Amino acid sequence: MRYGYDLEYAGVRAESLGIYVVRRPDIPAPEYDMEAIVIPGRDGVLHKDNHRYHPIEITIEFNYLEKPEAWAEKWRHVKRWLSARNARLCLSDDADYFYHVYAVRLETNARTARELGTFSAVFSCDPYQYLKTGEMEQEQDLADADLLAADGSPILETGGEQILTTCRMAVLQNPFDGCCPLFRITGEGTCSFSVNGNWMEAAVDGEIFIDTEREAAYTPKGELAGRKVSGDYRAMRFLPGHNELTTSGDFTIYITPRWREV
Repeated sequence: MRYGYDLEYAGVRAESLGIYVVRRPDIPAPEYDMEAIVIPGRDGVLHKDNHRYHPIEITIEFNYLEKPEAWAEKWRHVKRWLSARNARLCLSDDADYFYHVYAVRLETNARTARELGTFSAVFSCDPYQYLKTGEMEQEQDLADADLLAADGSPILETGGEQILTTCRMAVLQNPFDGCCPLFRITGEGTCSFSVNGNWMEAAVDGEIFIDTEREAAYTPKGELAGRKVSGDYRAMRFLPGHNELTTSGDFTIYITPRWREV
C-alpha cells in the first residue's frame, strides 16, 4: 500500500492515519478573472479586468486497508481529519510550498473489497501556492533615508554633509508574484509608514498587527483594532520586484511576507 508519495493536511500526514494516495494528483492552472462584457450593436466584446484569479480544486484519490470490523471507524477518522477548514495542504513532491484550503469535499467511500476502502477528496484551494519560507517573520533593518532633490541628487549642508530626513527606509525584493504581507509594529505613539509611497498610520500601544490579506488590524490578543489604523490596506501589499518600506519615529517593524506564486 505504500507508494512513496504522501501529503499533509491540517498538520497531519495521510500515511500516519493509514491512508494512502493512489496516484499523484493533477494540479489545475488558476484561471484569471477577466470578465467579458457584450454590448448590443457593437462588434466584439469589452473586457473588465478583476485583478484576481479564480480558486482551484485539487482532486486526490485515496485508499486504505482495514479489518472489516474496524472499516467504518477508519472512515470516521478520515471524515474528521478532512473536515478541517482554512488549513494547509502540503504535497510531498513539492515540499517547499503549500496550498491554502478553504474546505474539502469528500466523495463516496467505495468498499472495493472486504477490507479495502477507496475514496476521493476534492480540496478547494486559494489559486496561489505559498512558500513556507514566506511564513517566517523578519525584523526590518531600517536605515536613515537621504533627503533628495527633485532630480534625485542628495541635498547637502553648507559644509558639504548630506542632509538626512527623519524617516528610515528599507528595500525589499520580491522575486515572486504580488503578495499580502502581515506587519507587526512595536513601539508607542502614532507610526506613519509607507510601502512604495502609499502611507498608513497606526496608533501603537506596545504592539499592533496589520494584515493586508484580511484587510484588518488587531492586537496581540486577536482583538480587532481597525479604528487605530488609517490608510488603504491593499496599497500596502508587495509588488513583484523592488519594494520600498519607509517609516518615521522610533518603531520596530516586523514583516511576514507570505511569498506566493500562481
